[in-house]
Amino acid sequence: MERNSEQIKEVSQYIDAHGKDVERFLKRLISFRSTNTGLYDQGKEHRVQNWLKTKFQDAGLDRVDLWSVDPKKNRPNLVGTIKGKGSGKALILQAHCDVVPVHKEDERLWTHSPWKATKEDGLIYGRGASDDKGGLTAIFWAAKAIRESGINLSGDLYIQSVIGEESMEGKTIGAAATIRRGYSAPFAVIAEPTGCEIQTQSFGVFVFELLIQGKPVHACARDIVLFPDRYQLGEPHEIGVDAILKGAQLVQILRQLEDNWNTSWKDEVLNLGGYPLSGDQEKVRIFTMNPSFIEGGTYMGTVPSICRLTYVVSHPNTVPSKQVKEGIQQAIREGTKDDEWLKHHPPQFIEYESEEWEASKVSIKHPGNQFLASSFKEITGSHAVYSGFRGASDATFMGQKGVPSVLFGPGAHMKMIGIHGIDECVSIDQVVTCAKVYAAMAINWCGPDGPG
Repeated sequence: MERNSEQIKEVSQYIDAHGKDVERFLKRLISFRSTNTGLYDQGKEHRVQNWLKTKFQDAGLDRVDLWSVDPKKNRPNLVGTIKGKGSGKALILQAHCDVVPVHKEDERLWTHSPWKATKEDGLIYGRGASDDKGGLTAIFWAAKAIRESGINLSGDLYIQSVIGEESMEGKTIGAAATIRRGYSAPFAVIAEPTGCEIQTQSFGVFVFELLIQGKPVHACARDIVLFPDRYQLGEPHEIGVDAILKGAQLVQILRQLEDNWNTSWKDEVLNLGGYPLSGDQEKVRIFTMNPSFIEGGTYMGTVPSICRLTYVVSHPNTVPSKQVKEGIQQAIREGTKDDEWLKHHPPQFIEYESEEWEASKVSIKHPGNQFLASSFKEITGSHAVYSGFRGASDATFMGQKGVPSVLFGPGAHMKMIGIHGIDECVSIDQVVTCAKVYAAMAINWCGPDGPG
């Protein structure tokens, strides 16, 4: 371990000495508009990946592999390898190079151009600064520091820049494709924005739609639809039914369910948890159900006869998606049992099977987490904080391929405003700190056993 400490000190000094170069690298990386609309096969990652390929080669990595598996063969993944000299454990350091677009209407709201990185008060502003080019910069400089410091690792170190994360294509042409290519390891650190916390869980996510059928009638009869008929012409629902109002009832039912599950479900690092509790920045709750779209009506002069509610649900690893879906449908049945119309015309529950991410979880006690936490303490002098990731990530697809994966990187959803929004930024100090932690993790995990 004494030798480890000396080598970790050496790479830390190297990264500090090249702080301005790290900053310039990140700014150049941001200038590439490697946007991904979120739709299948729409990413524009090829230019930034080709630029990174030359940087990987210039850094003297033992192997640099750029290849595409997408149908058009123009969205390549990139893996750089530092080949181990002994029989140590392999490690993956991974980040994604695609970023969400900036729409013209939103670009006017930015203080600085999203495509021309600007530094202000220690923060680098630009699209992708936090998600995920700050992390990508950090893993590259960790590898570069190890290589240029002349340190030989015992196990292989893989530096991966992957595509398609923002569109869930990590399962097919992105992150998982690196495993199929042969770049596997017993542990991976994914450089998502976590505020330098070790995030051992990311949510499972699925999408569903509720289709509510009403009964159309001329808008001038709305009063009869809404209020009891004093002349006994019939029950209101015999005249017409406002599907949007029925949809509003369901929104309230699901909002109550959201409260109930956040109160009753428990988890080690979620539900305002974190470990230790006092240090958790993200304060991630255990369950959310977002009504993303509410649509209804067919004609201006008609009481709405149809309503569609589209929800995005985030749930923890401890509660399978099947159980969550069954619970949602049961809550709807219970909540509408006294509604004469919905009792006989229940809303249709429609699953979007193509829009589903499995939850990811790696135990805090996993050796990889213990090594990462000790490496963090060695660099910062502080104890690591374990928490949960606020969104979904490629950790899911890596885990499905047998590689336990956690998230750790610069930037954060709560502390650094602007991820997927306005004025996205990242602390350059966090980028530098994470680069040092990644390098320390590689030395400690892979082992500096080769002659150096």
